Parts: sequence; C-alpha cells; structure tokens
Amino acid sequence: MLKYFNSIMKFSFVQTFLVAFTLTLSGCSSCERHLADSDNIGDISMPPEDDISQVFPYGITAKTPPYLTKIESFWYNPSRYRINLRVFQGCPQIERSKNGRLWAAWIASNEQAERAYINDKNGNRIIPQADQPSHIGQFGIIATSSDDGKTWKEVFAFDPREQLGATSSDILLWKDYEGKIRVVVVRNMCVGDKDLGNTTAWEFTMQDADSECPQFSKPRLLGRFNLSVIKPLIFKDGSILRSGDIFLEDNSPVKTKFVMENPDGSIRFVSHVNCPNASFAEAALLERKDGSLFTIVRMKGDVHTAFESFDKGKTWNKIGKMNPEIGIDAKIILGRLASGRVLMVGNDVPKSGKEKLPWRSKMTAFLSDDDGKTFPHKLLLDERADVSYPSFTQAEDGYIYIAYDRGRGNKGQHEILMAKISEDDIIAGKTVSPNSRLKAEISSPSKYGGGVRDGDKL
Repeated sequence: MLKYFNSIMKFSFVQTFLVAFTLTLSGCSSCERHLADSDNIGDISMPPEDDISQVFPYGITAKTPPYLTKIESFWYNPSRYRINLRVFQGCPQIERSKNGRLWAAWIASNEQAERAYINDKNGNRIIPQADQPSHIGQFGIIATSSDDGKTWKEVFAFDPREQLGATSSDILLWKDYEGKIRVVVVRNMCVGDKDLGNTTAWEFTMQDADSECPQFSKPRLLGRFNLSVIKPLIFKDGSILRSGDIFLEDNSPVKTKFVMENPDGSIRFVSHVNCPNASFAEAALLERKDGSLFTIVRMKGDVHTAFESFDKGKTWNKIGKMNPEIGIDAKIILGRLASGRVLMVGNDVPKSGKEKLPWRSKMTAFLSDDDGKTFPHKLLLDERADVSYPSFTQAEDGYIYIAYDRGRGNKGQHEILMAKISEDDIIAGKTVSPNSRLKAEISSPSKYGGGVRDGDKL
C-alpha cells in the first residue's frame, strides 16, 4: 500500500511540474493573468502573510497622523455630529483671533454619556486594559463665531473612530507667541505600541483663524500622554512649558509631567510632580514676575495642592494647600492678563465653608493685584450647580472670554456657555462694562431636540 502511495505521489509531482512548465511556456500563469487584467480589475494578487497589510493593525501605528473633518462637507455625511443627537458634551476651550473671530472646542458624543472608563454590569469603574481605549464613542467639536459669541457654528470635528476604533479625549485651543491659534487633540488607539502606548497628543495650527473654515497645518506628534487640558505657559524667548496628565487611577505618585518646547519646535521632558492623591492633575501654570513658576494640582475630594519652581520647571517644591479653598476636585485655571494682574477661574465653594453646595457650583472669576498671593476681587459668573472646566482668553481691547460647561450629561443641560467680562467687572463684583455678558450660550443640544431622554441607559 505504501509503495502504491509513493508511486502516486511521484506521478503527481511529475504531473504538477509538467503542468506548471506548460503554463510557463504558454505565458498563462495566474500571476500574469492578474497583471494582464490590472487595467480592468486591478492587481488582485495577495502579498505574503507577513506583509504589513495582512497583520494587525494593518499598517496603522501610533504614529499614523490623525485628521480633522469638515462637518459640512459634500464628501462626508455630517449626520453623526448632528446636535439633535448629542447626549453628552463638555470640557470646553476658547480662543480669539486677532480680528475678533471666536473659536471654541469641546468633546462630545452622540452615542453615550461621558465615559473615560469601561463599567461592569453593576456600574463599577474598570480601568481599561491594553486593548481597550478610553473615552469610548467620543469625538471633538470645533465651533466658531463671527459676531462676538452671539451665534455659533460647528465647523470641524476631530473623530478618529475610523482609525481602528480610536477615540478622542480633551481638545485644546491656545494662541502661540506669534498669535497663531493651535489645536491640540488626544487620540486613544490600541495598536500595541510599546513606546507611545495607547494615548498620543497631536497639534494642528490654524493657517487663517479669521476664516470660518481655515486651513490647518499637518499634525505634529507631541507626546504619549494628555497635553490638551491646560494651555501652555509661554516665555518671553518663545519657548513654552506644557503640563501633561497621566490620567491613571493607580498607586503611582506621578500624575502630571512637564515638557518644554523650544522656539525651533524641539520638545524635551523637564520634570514631573509627585502627587499621589491626584487623579486628574490638570496642573495650571503661572510665571511670577520674578521668573519663578507656580502651579496647582487638582486633588481627589480636596483642595488643590500648590507647588513652585525656581529653575524654570526642572524641580518643584511643595507649598501646601492652595488659598483660597476653591475648585474642590475640579479644574481651576490661572493666567496673567495684559494689565499684569493674575486671573483665576474656578468653583467658589470652599471645602470648609458653611454653604453645603455641590462642589461644582458657583463658577467664579477671581483677580489678584499681588502676583497671585491673594485674590481679593471676584465676580460670580454662574451660580448654578454642575458648572465646570473653565477656559479663558483675552482680547486686545481687554475683555476676557471664559468658556465652561454645565451638566455635561444631565437632562435638559449639557450646555457649553461663555462669559464676556472685564477686570472692572471683577473688581466691582458685578458687570459694569457695557459689553459684558454672563451665561451666553455656545451650544445647547436640548434646544434642538438633543440630549438625554427619560429611559435612556447610556
């Protein structure tokens, strides 16, 4: 039987060889047929199994550039970004072009509530594993206003979901030392990159911020953690200091890192701050008049912790709990105004105060005359609950624009709001300037049929 089988195999080999030889002579191999038909059907011959196109992630890496999508585009269906489908939005940023066009950006979802983590069936938070991106279903929105914030139009989206199911975290707007508006986005994409990991920050630069639909530069890779929460600190020599969040709920004491960018665009790591009780550090930065640096780090259920540096951020010394006691477990922003005064914006609900209000109530602007040591002046911007995540910019005429969110996933809310105020308003404790406005609407999906509905399980 074995002898018979071997005879068959020998015959089959000879037969196969003769057939192949005949096909070669006749010029009719399958490969040549594919190539011959390439003008009609394309080259359909498959590459080797180890080719980059055949192995996950199929040619996409952590360094594959992201892109911005024009919402009203003939080539793209904008329905996935319709405001009447919006069920969550928040964490806004605001900037202003030299000629007065306003820009705002925030994260949103038309699929589910805010979710930086995956929850189990009981609603308990599960830290994402290596193959599970955070902020599932989220995208970034960029909107603009040409009438000083009276009306707004959503014009661009940052939506990396088509890149292997990637997602978007916070989106940042800031103005560089040349006056150009830059857009920092964060993409969460699981492609098994051992160096960059799942989270990368990228930056676009607007080429004409006075246009409703400006062109953008090619995206530039900034780093492997979240650099899109706090506006960078700009030094007189054109260099900038960025604070980056790790956003991990673990036992590591490092929750925020600082990176320096030179005027030529080169980036280098500078330092980190040990603060084990911080989860979302969101370290706001301020350069004092003597050249030293000051930062505050958001703490879990507590007052922010303050640090200072006397070597341009290379090392940090802990000062202690911030005074005043505002912004408990919520984002606070700091910045120097053109007048030299220091602006601080946060929730004016002290932890030890007599008022038993939700911590994220009473969005308030504070003003300091002594380089941030004390903040004797304040103006209440919004007295309601669930107001958070402020951002500000200042116009050439001195007016201050502050964006914040309200009720990110609450029924009838999830608003993006704006205040336009002056330093005189803050000093007076009320709006006294002719063009000041409070609680101005940037985006309110509930007014257009959107938002969370009764019975939704998101």
